[in-house]
Amino acid sequence: MGNFVANVGPKDGTAIAAPQSSLAVEGLLHLASPGGRAANFDATKLNWIGNAAQDVFVLFAWHAAKAKSISDLTTTELALGAAGPNTDGALVAAALNKVLGTKIKLVTGYQSSTAHMLAMERGELDAAALAYTSLSTMRPDWIRDAKIRLLVQCGVNPHPDLKHVPFVLDLVKAAQDREVLELIFSKYQVGRPYFVAPGVPTDRIEALRKAFDDVMKDPALLADARQSRVEIGPISGADVQAMVEKLYRSPQPLVLRARAILGTQ
Repeated sequence: MGNFVANVGPKDGTAIAAPQSSLAVEGLLHLASPGGRAANFDATKLNWIGNAAQDVFVLFAWHAAKAKSISDLTTTELALGAAGPNTDGALVAAALNKVLGTKIKLVTGYQSSTAHMLAMERGELDAAALAYTSLSTMRPDWIRDAKIRLLVQCGVNPHPDLKHVPFVLDLVKAAQDREVLELIFSKYQVGRPYFVAPGVPTDRIEALRKAFDDVMKDPALLADARQSRVEIGPISGADVQAMVEKLYRSPQPLVLRARAILGTQ
């Protein structure tokens, strides 16, 4: 989809992409393809319209799991389910294992978040990693009834509703460890973005950005979001543009370490 909008679709602002956050960092971290070859575009040249919400991922364990806290994971193995080696669950497991020294055992092959959760209820898995907004929408009773333990939150900024849950960047002391985790988890800051192709006229981009900003403040949309338990925490298109450009200016040694941690090429 990203390749189509960037290279093939109309360049008049009528083709708007709503990608997964990985698209913004594929050319940097190569999460989906060797050398990032799946992304036939320069993410810094895309015209970012805005981001509806930052994501904060939480690693959570079933209440019966032996690990009761993030510190337990340095001595106690935890089986975590994921769809495949390049999904968010795998990314969280790799980052925590390589940087914090946790013992998370990745079990792949689960095709959906619902499948992860069913496997936890059956005792096949100890844990999963999901965006907190997804977890709180899909299984609010798990949080309310303490069926799970939230072990750590992962992102660039902590979630305001999770003050009681350890934040990953607070658990590292070395500056280089904090920097590499910030880079790895930067995709969650990009969150739920929109963009149009390079070459779209400037006036169209400005109009779309203003429309996005206005919609994100619309009382009716915010009321619908609250009723549906959908999180809204917008970032302007100009700020997303600056964020992506900053990511791609990351020092090469830092980028290479991030790829080594994630096992990408």
